[in-house]
Amino acid sequence: MGVEEKIRQIVKGIATITGCRMDLLIPVGCPGVTNDPELTNLVRDAAGMNGGVEVVELHRSSMGGEDFAEYQLHVPGCMFRLGCKPENGCTTLHSPNFDIDERALSIGSKLLARAVILHSKHGA
Repeated sequence: MGVEEKIRQIVKGIATITGCRMDLLIPVGCPGVTNDPELTNLVRDAAGMNGGVEVVELHRSSMGGEDFAEYQLHVPGCMFRLGCKPENGCTTLHSPNFDIDERALSIGSKLLARAVILHSKHGA
């Protein structure tokens, strides 16, 4: 039984017990991000060619919402995170106080350029 079905079952039970009518609306947001395995390997290879870049795989899914998944409804994709926290720490992303370590921009652009070159060499 999926989560949505379980929630509906609980709501129905509460309505029955209390003798009232309950309407449940579960808004649909963005779909989950599912990285294309081939593109993920390609980005990992590109990162390996970008001297000193450490690749850390997340073994647990992020529960954050991400509209990148909307693109993946149309084309295969690979979303990755680029470490950009300054050494002195900072607030979270999407905060007005966020301060990026600008060295990450160079690393990210080199990684993407290498991924494009690798992709074109593989004829994909």
